[in-house]
Amino acid sequence: MPEARISGRPDLRRSRAEDGSKSVELIKVLQMGASYGYISSIEVAFVTACTALLSAFVAPFITLRMARAQIRATVVSSNRQRWIETLRDLIAAFCAQVIAAAPVRAQILGEAGILQTTDPELLTKIEEIVRTFTKIRLLINPSEADHRALIDILMRIVATLRTAPLDTTIGTSIDEHIETVVTVSQVILKREWARVKTGQ
Repeated sequence: MPEARISGRPDLRRSRAEDGSKSVELIKVLQMGASYGYISSIEVAFVTACTALLSAFVAPFITLRMARAQIRATVVSSNRQRWIETLRDLIAAFCAQVIAAAPVRAQILGEAGILQTTDPELLTKIEEIVRTFTKIRLLINPSEADHRALIDILMRIVATLRTAPLDTTIGTSIDEHIETVVTVSQVILKREWARVKTGQ
C-alpha cells in the first residue's frame, strides 16, 4: 500500500513561515538602506510590491500541496485500517471453520482425499473454508516474507485436512498449526496497525 504521513506536512508549514520571515527581514533592510540614502524609496517600494506579489502567488500553491498530502494520507490510513479489520476477521473465520470441519473429515472425503459427500451441510463447510482461504490469499502481499509464511501455514492446514489418513486424529496437528497462524497474524497486524497510528 502507498505510504503517506497524516502529520499535515510540518516541513511545508515551517518552510512557508521561514520564507515569510525572510521577506520581512529583507524589507526592513531595504527600508533602513533608504533611510540612510543608500537606496531610493522607489526601489524599496518596488521590492516590497514584488515580495507581496510573489507571496500572493506562492502561498496558495503551498496550501494546496499541504491539503492534497493531508487528504491522501487520510485515505491511505483509512484503507489500511479496513484491510487490518478484514484480514483479522477472515483469519478468525478460517480457524473456526477448520476446527469445525476436522471432526467430520471422514464423512466428507474418500480414501484418496476426494470429495465424496452429498450432504448440503458438509458441502457448505468445505465451501466456507475454500472461500475464506481464497479471500485471505487475495489480501496478502506476496512480496513480504511474513505474509508468505502465513499463506504457507494455511496451505499446510488445508493439506492436512485433505491428505491425512482418515483413521487418524488430526486435532492436535490442526491446533498447533492454528496457534502458529495466530502468532504470525499478530505480527502482521501489529506492524500494519503501527503504520495506521503514524499516518502511513
